Amino acid sequence: MKLRPTILDDLGLVPALHFLASAISARSALPIRISATVKERLAPPVEIALYRVLQEALNNVVKHAHATSVSIDIVHQSNLLVCKVQDDGIGFNPALAQRAGRRTGLGLTSMRERVNSVGGTLEFDSSPGRGTSLVIRVPIIFRR
Repeated sequence: MKLRPTILDDLGLVPALHFLASAISARSALPIRISATVKERLAPPVEIALYRVLQEALNNVVKHAHATSVSIDIVHQSNLLVCKVQDDGIGFNPALAQRAGRRTGLGLTSMRERVNSVGGTLEFDSSPGRGTSLVIRVPIIFRR
């Protein structure tokens, strides 16, 4: 796995996510819908953090959710970029997954750390039987 995908450097976050989603859909037969109102390029640290967190989120959906569909919505709200990932899978108990010492919570912890590294927040909303929603909020820093 490359540390910085070339498509991310060349075209930016949204095209890179479309490429990633297409590859994951082809491998897993999971439909992934992406909607993005943000067209501007973001600062490289923000783009790579969001790309990696969304990559991990999609991998988690494929591995654990037993979902039939997933959507990613990226919008500009005030001075924040808000990314929401929603699946229709089996859900999970976030408190149990993030408990200290549990191997299953490492992905969630690393996702939170990546988002925090660019000044953002990450929230999960899930419960068994009703899918999972992940919301990322980061301050918008455009590429110069």
